[in-house]
Amino acid sequence: MKGCKAIQIIFGIICALMTIALGTVAVLLFLPYIGGDLTDGIFHTMYEGVQNVATTVGLTGYTWVVLCVVFVLPTVLLVIATNLLLYGKRGGSIVAGSVLALVALIIVGGVTGYFSKDLFASWQKIYLIVLGGGSAFFLLMFVLTTSAVRRAKKQPVGVVDEAPDSVYDEIVITVESDQGTDTTDTAVVESTTDEGAVDQPADESTDDGILFMAQDYSSVSEVADNTYEHNDVLPKKVLEKLKIARELYEKGAITKDEYLSIVNKYLTQQ
Repeated sequence: MKGCKAIQIIFGIICALMTIALGTVAVLLFLPYIGGDLTDGIFHTMYEGVQNVATTVGLTGYTWVVLCVVFVLPTVLLVIATNLLLYGKRGGSIVAGSVLALVALIIVGGVTGYFSKDLFASWQKIYLIVLGGGSAFFLLMFVLTTSAVRRAKKQPVGVVDEAPDSVYDEIVITVESDQGTDTTDTAVVESTTDEGAVDQPADESTDDGILFMAQDYSSVSEVADNTYEHNDVLPKKVLEKLKIARELYEKGAITKDEYLSIVNKYLTQQ
């Protein structure tokens, strides 16, 4: 999820910068409505272009409507998108922010690109180049962000990397009884990368090498006697779940007690 978070923050920063730029343009173009004046320059040309756009779409005398739709609305959407991307913790919030940012880009980019001659006059070619390059980068960030969210949703909680190649394919729980002595339980673990089997006492539970064995009962022997017959082999489905639990424990995603609780749950179901 770390990779997803990094991309999410980068996309959020880009949206924040775009919000500032677009908001500044919207304020400057509204100056004539609040008693200001636009001197000759790019913004004066843009304001006259907005008037031409309003006339073209049948809104003569309602230039402010075009300004609201083309500049103010996308700015508001970008503000919301920026907050969702920078502070969102759930996949749905991140995707929603990405979609809102994309909608804002489509509105402002589509309208200004289509009416670029009216809005930018001699700066038309420069604007189209900037718009094309910026839009391509923006779309790339949108794809990367939403793809990272989908990948994160497919991973088990707490798993960052793919499962290692060396996994425990089979666990055999055996119970050996010696005459006149207490029952001794042994867990035999076979690894795909090691030849043969390694015998380890099941009642040894250390942080460095904890086995797939429950430790919360009065004794390991009691668990084995109540659950298994001699040399009983766990089903493959259970082994897969125990493998995931062990990987989560080794990665530090779950605590030792949580790991033992999971093991107890699946062992007692057999």
